[in-house]
Amino acid sequence: MQAARAAAEPAAGPGPDDRAHGHGLAASTRVNLAGKRAVSPDRATTTSPDSSGCRSASSTSLENSGASSRKRPDVTRARSAWNIRTAEVVTALPGTRETGIMAVIKRGNRFRVVYRGIDGGQHSAGTYATEREAKDAYKTAIGDVARERRRMSGPTVLYPQRNRGQVTVAAYAAEWLPAYRANHAIGARTEENYSSTLRNHIRPRIGAKPMRSVTHAIVREWFTELENSGMSYFLLASIRTCMSAMFRTAEEAGLVTANPVRGIRLPRKPEPKRSIPTPEEYQRLLAAMPERYKLLTETMWLTGMRWAEVIALRATDIEGQTIHVRRTLVELKRPQRFEVKDCTKNGDVRDVRISAELADKLRAAGDRDTLIFTTRNGRTPLRSSMSYQWKRALTKAGLPASRRHDLRHAHATLLANDPSVPLVVVQHRLGHRDIRTTNGYIHPITDAQDAAVSALNAAMARAS
Repeated sequence: MQAARAAAEPAAGPGPDDRAHGHGLAASTRVNLAGKRAVSPDRATTTSPDSSGCRSASSTSLENSGASSRKRPDVTRARSAWNIRTAEVVTALPGTRETGIMAVIKRGNRFRVVYRGIDGGQHSAGTYATEREAKDAYKTAIGDVARERRRMSGPTVLYPQRNRGQVTVAAYAAEWLPAYRANHAIGARTEENYSSTLRNHIRPRIGAKPMRSVTHAIVREWFTELENSGMSYFLLASIRTCMSAMFRTAEEAGLVTANPVRGIRLPRKPEPKRSIPTPEEYQRLLAAMPERYKLLTETMWLTGMRWAEVIALRATDIEGQTIHVRRTLVELKRPQRFEVKDCTKNGDVRDVRISAELADKLRAAGDRDTLIFTTRNGRTPLRSSMSYQWKRALTKAGLPASRRHDLRHAHATLLANDPSVPLVVVQHRLGHRDIRTTNGYIHPITDAQDAAVSALNAAMARAS
């Protein structure tokens, strides 16, 4: 264990940034896995990550603590730390227990890439016939470990040791959210929701409190008050999610001893009463919609696509009778704008088959390189505009209240109740990774309920 720990510590005492990321040494450097460095001629090229996670080259002087460039690695200590029988370390990257050590080890005529992961264990990136192939795998391993370390460690928010206990929730939150988005790759929409939650709920209540003074009892009492005030389940869940993410990051950074939100329970999630439009109701609704919104409504009904996927469609996405769903337009409010994402909500793309009639309508509705669905002035339609037109059409058609998103539920329900359509096809059309999510979109329909009553009546008649 001591040898393994020694292997993880750089010998030359780098600065804070170097300790966080390690040094990248040139291939000519001889390094053993016990942590001693021997640098061939005077200087070595080092690399350090820039703000985007890439590594940029720089030159720095490395002091050697007694090892010579001509000396072979300390194989005994290397074997103790890594359990590797080797004659030479060709390339190595000293680091810490968090970043791990990567090395290209020559074993006979083959080259093996080994590294210590962030879990502290030894891992192999494979064995290769040539040194060049091994070094390519070595570079990939460096990037993988660095990305995983950033993902697991959370944002770097540093405070003087003497002031760590006095950092207020408001001060920490101001630095936490931008870093959390960068390190955890949350979307702009999630960041906007977190910002709203911090601004409207968390800061007014506990913003002035030091981070370490916020206890589980304080949080539990606050959530009880919010629940008793009649706050909706979904807003309660939003506050808990944001607050838990912030304190979890602070706990990992050592700013607090425990996450006070851990263990906070919410009331049972209410099951919304949905009014799923029937085909007849859909026809009445479509007739009541303004002309500009009819094709948009028809596309949502016949494809089951998400709103952000539908408004991102271009004519180039229609190939024959197939829609290539490959991007989304995310609406943001502060300020009002749209963010284009080259993937769907789940981070992938999919193909949705449609009728020849709908395909012709979509191709005719927009130019090749422009959006198919726009407003009168050529802008992207807003959610609020569609909701306004939706409610007006419901009133005009004399239909019960429902949501625009219920078209997606109706699409899934109608297909799932058709015995000729496998459930996995419904899952694919909706773009769900988990079939359990698809099950939440499937609801009983009146015709099926009537068929169930008839089947029961027939069974009872046969028994009597």
